[in-house]
Formats: sequence, C-alpha cells, structure tokens
Amino acid sequence: MYKLENILRSIIIQGLENKYANKKFRDIVKAAEEIDDYIIDQIESILYTYTANFIKNSSLKASYESQFISCKSRLFKLKVSEPVTSDSTILIGYLEVIKSDLAPARSINLQLDVDGIGRYNKIELILPKSLVIDIKLLEHAVKCIFESCYRWLLIKTRDILRSQYILSNEIYKPVKIAFSNFPDVMHSLWFVVKIKDDVIFLLDEDNVNYTLDLFNKNKEKMHKSPYLLLKDFIDMKLPFGKSFAAQAFKAKKPIHGKIDYGNYFDDMTELALSQIGVFTNEITVHPIFTDGRIHLYGSYPTKHNELIEPFLESNEEIIIQEFKILKSRIRRMFKNIRAQHFDLYTLAEIAGGFFGALIRALTKE
Repeated sequence: MYKLENILRSIIIQGLENKYANKKFRDIVKAAEEIDDYIIDQIESILYTYTANFIKNSSLKASYESQFISCKSRLFKLKVSEPVTSDSTILIGYLEVIKSDLAPARSINLQLDVDGIGRYNKIELILPKSLVIDIKLLEHAVKCIFESCYRWLLIKTRDILRSQYILSNEIYKPVKIAFSNFPDVMHSLWFVVKIKDDVIFLLDEDNVNYTLDLFNKNKEKMHKSPYLLLKDFIDMKLPFGKSFAAQAFKAKKPIHGKIDYGNYFDDMTELALSQIGVFTNEITVHPIFTDGRIHLYGSYPTKHNELIEPFLESNEEIIIQEFKILKSRIRRMFKNIRAQHFDLYTLAEIAGGFFGALIRALTKE
C-alpha cells in the first residue's frame, strides 16, 4: 500500500513541477483552479495505468477512442465526473460495459473525505460488485492523488502570499510573545488600518496560514473552498463608513458587534462569510491609534475579550511604535489590494437567498 502511495505521490509532484516549471502564480484562486483541473486531467490516466494493483486478474484493452478494463470476461470503463453545481464532491466510478447476455451488476457506493485546500472535499466511489477489487488500496491511492496535489497547492499559496502581498509580520511580534501558549487567541487577533476612506487588514504570515487551516477544517460547514474564503478575507477593502471600525472611532472605545448585522453584510456578503469563518459572528474592534486619516484598530472574536483587551491596553505603546515603522509601507499595501467590484442588486438578491440564509444559519450554530 505505502509503496504504491509513494510512487503515486512522486508521479503527481513531478508532473506538477514539470507542468508549472516556468510559471509564476500570482493569484490564489487562479492557481487553485488550475490544480483542480490538473487533477481531473490526470486521475483517470493514473488509475488506468495502475489498474493491475487494484483489480486482480485484470488487463487493459484500448480502442481507438478509449480504454477498458477486462476482468472475468467483463469489460469496465473508468469514469470521473465533476460536480455540475457548486458541490464539492467528485464522482469516480468503474462502470461495467454491459453485454446482452449479462445482467447489470449491482454496485457498492463509498464516500471518502479529502484533506486539502482545493475545491473537492469528498470523493464518491462507485464499484460494481462483479469487479474483484482491493477497495482499501484504491481508497488510499485516490486520496493520495488528491491530497498530494493539494499539499503542492498549499506550498504555492504560501509563495503567492509572500510574493504578491505586503506583509506586516513585525507588528504582530508582541502578540506572538504574549499568547505563545494560546494559539487560538494569538491567531484570532488581526490589526486593521484605515487609510483614506477604506479599511484593510495588516497581514501576518502565521495568521494567514492559521486562517487557511481553519477554513480547510470547516470547509464542509462553510460550503466554499478554503482558497476562495482566504482570498475574500485577505483582499478586504471595506468602506470605512460601513465598518465596525467607524463605530469604534465614533465611540472612542472598543465596540462589540455581530457581523451578520454589520452595515456591509448585504453589499459584501462573501467578505462577511469569510470573516465569520475567522472571528465567528461576534467581533470586537478596539481603537489603538489615530494619525490624521490613518487609524489603527485591533479586531478579534468577542469570546477572547478577557485576554485580548488587557493585552492591547498594556501594549499600546509598543504596537504604536511598530505601526509607525510600517507607515511608509501602508500606502503600498493599500494600492496592492485589488478594489472589489460588486453588483449591488445581484448581491442584495444573493444575500436575501442562499448566502444570507447560509450565514445566518452559521451564526446560530
């Protein structure tokens, strides 16, 4: 089993390295979509090639148009079907080519969970009972193909983060020291900066990696691929007037709010969904520093208020010093984030339908 997995993993990684040797990915979503397409292109060919490992006494037969598996005087064809909707389950079936003198075979349906940041998180296997197959070996092989591709994608996603985004790791150093024994708390505090008329996140590489892992663990519940959630979150460019930061600025003190009741919920539903995935629904925004049109805030889940609020109060001067060092980069950070364009009528309709219902359902769990 492990020998075959090592062979398949090597084939997948080498294939990806060869295909994308001269390509530099610049966008997380485009990279992920290409890797999902690569899986679809490759998995059928790989499983055909290694058929003899899964199916005893089988052989491959090729016609002009396709390949078949021959086993005990029966012919089978491998079929890989992508979801026809936004579903994240992919179907892989060994389908029998029925001859007139044979009764249709009954099938076994199995479902596998896939760990990774790509679109697919479940695989449905359809196996005819007439096919003598090593099911466990097939399950491990299929999962290995998907998960090897997604591990490669994870590495490329981190490369994109370093090369295409401006990071502010330095301002997060006091947070990491204070909460080194509390990783959930450490990675749930995000600094937000207001510049001109918008607010953006100051990105920390460890926080982004932790957030991506969080989205991956909850992708079935979130009904959206982790890389799409991450893109929505880190590309935030939110009008200040609609933000919780504006409320905190007006109040001149920390404020608590619910994201699904935020002023931007209906217009920027996908951003709200990604924020709920990070902060849960209840968020606290803490004003830290103001210098003209540039403001600094801390944002975090309200459930961590007892630990984070005293930290922000006692470390305010240190954080402000780090922020002042970063100020020369802030305008570049602001320009680096693509402006998000929204069809307000379409989004209002979506928010009143699927996304709105989904997010409100999530906040009740």
